[in-house]
Amino acid sequence: MGRHEKFSPPTFNLELVPRGRLIEAICASIAGNTVTLVTAPTGSGKSALMAQVLDAWRGRGGEAAWFGCDHFDAEAGRFVSMLEQAVAHCRDDGRGRDDGMGGDRTTIEALLSAHDPKGLVDAIVARGRRIVLFIDNFHLCDSEETAHALDVLIREGRGLVHAVIGTRRGVRLALGHLRLRGLVGEFDAGDLAFSPEEARRLIGHDCRADADAVERVIRRTEGWAAGLQLVRLLVAAGTSLRQLAEEFSGADQDIGQFLNEEVFRTLPPPLRDFLLRVGPLDNITAELSEAVTGDGAARDHFHDMQERNLFVMRLDRQGTQVRLHALFRDFLVMQALRQDPALVAQSLSRAALWHHGKGDWIEAIDYAFRAGAGDLAAAWLEACAPELLTRRGETARFLSCAERLPPADPTWPRIAFWMVWAALFSGDYDRAGQIMDAHFETLRRQDPQGRQLGLLRFLIAYFTYRHGDALMLGRDWLEGGAAETPFDRATVAVAMALCQRTQLDMAGALKSLDLARREIARANTSYGLGWVTTLSALFFLFQGRPEAACKEIEDMLARNQPSELMRASAELVLADACYERGQLDQARLLIRRSLPSIAQHGNIDVALCGWRVAARLALIDKGPGAALDLLRDMEPLSIRRFGAPALKMLHLIRNEIILDLSPVVRRGLDIADGGDPGEAAADTPELAERQRLLNAKQNLVSGHARRAIADVLPIVAATRASGRLRLWVQACCVKAAAHHADGETTFALRTLIEAVEKAASLGLARSILDHEAILRPFAPAIAQHVGSIRDSLPAEAVALVARLAGTPAAAPDDDDEDGALSGEVAARASLSKKEYRVLAMVSQGLTNGQITERLFVSLPTVKWHLRNIFDKLDVRTRTAAVAKARSMGMLQ
Repeated sequence: MGRHEKFSPPTFNLELVPRGRLIEAICASIAGNTVTLVTAPTGSGKSALMAQVLDAWRGRGGEAAWFGCDHFDAEAGRFVSMLEQAVAHCRDDGRGRDDGMGGDRTTIEALLSAHDPKGLVDAIVARGRRIVLFIDNFHLCDSEETAHALDVLIREGRGLVHAVIGTRRGVRLALGHLRLRGLVGEFDAGDLAFSPEEARRLIGHDCRADADAVERVIRRTEGWAAGLQLVRLLVAAGTSLRQLAEEFSGADQDIGQFLNEEVFRTLPPPLRDFLLRVGPLDNITAELSEAVTGDGAARDHFHDMQERNLFVMRLDRQGTQVRLHALFRDFLVMQALRQDPALVAQSLSRAALWHHGKGDWIEAIDYAFRAGAGDLAAAWLEACAPELLTRRGETARFLSCAERLPPADPTWPRIAFWMVWAALFSGDYDRAGQIMDAHFETLRRQDPQGRQLGLLRFLIAYFTYRHGDALMLGRDWLEGGAAETPFDRATVAVAMALCQRTQLDMAGALKSLDLARREIARANTSYGLGWVTTLSALFFLFQGRPEAACKEIEDMLARNQPSELMRASAELVLADACYERGQLDQARLLIRRSLPSIAQHGNIDVALCGWRVAARLALIDKGPGAALDLLRDMEPLSIRRFGAPALKMLHLIRNEIILDLSPVVRRGLDIADGGDPGEAAADTPELAERQRLLNAKQNLVSGHARRAIADVLPIVAATRASGRLRLWVQACCVKAAAHHADGETTFALRTLIEAVEKAASLGLARSILDHEAILRPFAPAIAQHVGSIRDSLPAEAVALVARLAGTPAAAPDDDDEDGALSGEVAARASLSKKEYRVLAMVSQGLTNGQITERLFVSLPTVKWHLRNIFDKLDVRTRTAAVAKARSMGMLQ
């Protein structure tokens, strides 16, 4: 490699795809850190990216030097000499300014003559300007000597040296102290992976005509630059994208040749043999690799594979579980089949047995199917069905395994029962009916007493909204015997509670819910506990107790370890409770994180919580058009997941929002946005009541105040008598507005103040504030009246009325009960005090265990706070959180 090649970025025969966001991220790391690591396997586009960053940094007036390493630079003296020349080359290519390294040549040459890193750093410090060293392919010369030399340069640079290091593997540098201070920026293969848009630009073909094929090719390459470049060349040579979508893999001749020459052939034979045996596996651990290979050195090979960064994607921070890039895995499987056709099946069989022994049922079953052991997979599937479905809630994964069995196979009758169960809880009711029809005789023979069929009939009635039938079937099933599992009894009881609520039988609903809580406590199932707790919190909201709902879910999430989907469902109800209490930032966070889960998990009540809060937040943040657009976008999903009744309920939410707008805003809505607020949606007493409240609002805004009063009076009476205080407060707001419109201001004020006092005591802030538009006409009367009775009202009620009436009285803090950071930091981060304390301890290098001891909380609670911190700061790691917090001025 010549001098110019070593000290200038490589040239490329094709135009590089601009990677603006990634370039900006690395430039930000250069500006705020001491070291930036770009670590990814061969073919990931490290050099091209670093070249683009170099140009961007110089374009901003920054000074930078480039050094492309090779194997000959592994000796410390030569390495330092090359760095000196890179800095000198940067000066020679500079802007003709006196940089302090050209004026006193005798002094500088004396410092550099011994190729001592201390001399180089002294020379850089002497000139007093920051320089960024781009060191490419450092893995080629990474030795103890070169690592020490670079450590000296970084450590002694006094902030005037920043190193951007491109490497295929982890470096030997002593970066622990810098990482603790959040001064190391790290970018890995996941960061370098091309986004779909970047991949389409790299392929260069008119991707719109073959959009599906392009997406499949992009997913297959996982954004790997070399794979995408090969696709580009193949397309340019005339290969169709549809053909590539079907055939492109690591077994492709060109990909295979590249991987063989650049990676596989360069490895030691024992490591090559290890890779051939673990290549078929999805996720790999040291213990699994040892079981599959039978090699006592497997653990060493497992770690060596990561050290060499052989297309390994870490699945946790410690690298205890990894996976291989899909194309590299294809390549390894092809090589294994060429060497020994039985090798792949042997690895898969051993992986199945290992996972079975660990209780990883789905993984064990999948490997057994892939190894050709279908009967063994079916036996395991039947045995594990209760565990998977009642304890873990893995309905989709169970069904994906069950569908690999021969259709209508009578050999495994219990699987048929659980398939119906899983389809119902996945929201695929047509599929559940088809499975039940296909397997009915098998189910009847193996269930002579009809208990399982009775349970399925109840569930089908409940999920298809035949609430009257469901209540009758559920009552009969519960009274028919107590020998059923606690989980089944809890399932029936909680579903009956929801049915009874739709019939406005709150006393019966609470009784059923109490039974569900008792039964689920006996069932010892994390998934079941998550559901019963979530639905209990939903009932607290109906009762107007958002604080109790928050505590119920937060305690469950802190004590329990639910699945991600179950956690998301719980967080949607938690978002509704936070929204009601006025904790809008927390509600936004929860909605952003958990709303997408509705597509896969949750029941209609949870989905409605999420959609309602998301629409209300969109209304506050972006206006009515955005809120109505969001609800309209949800319509196809509501029908697909929950059927036509869900669409009716979604329209009810839409109409509530429309009628809560001011007349001016409402008149400005397009017909397509507004729909018909008077649309009928009632097919249960609960929906009929909500529709009647809508009718009252419609009459109010149409100038028919007395009709509005007539509509709302029965709702006020019924909701108060049954303890449904959230709806009672909302109905009181409508009643107060209607009385004022009818000239009865005294009645209006009396009704509103009573509702405000109750809402303030219960934390029902938004039930009042969301009616601000219809209450605005008598805001002056409200303010005057409250001013005259201020001393007799609780402070919370005065503050709530002040916000409603637009007066300057102070309102309670709008954040969570723990309080939040104040001033500019709160506006920029919205961290609670507890989250801030956790973040501060993380910045001090404390582990999760140490934080639990300091704060006297459980480990899941610390993880919960960290999860919220990461989401609020938009980061993925503890190091990144600390670095961003420092950049925002939150930490010293």
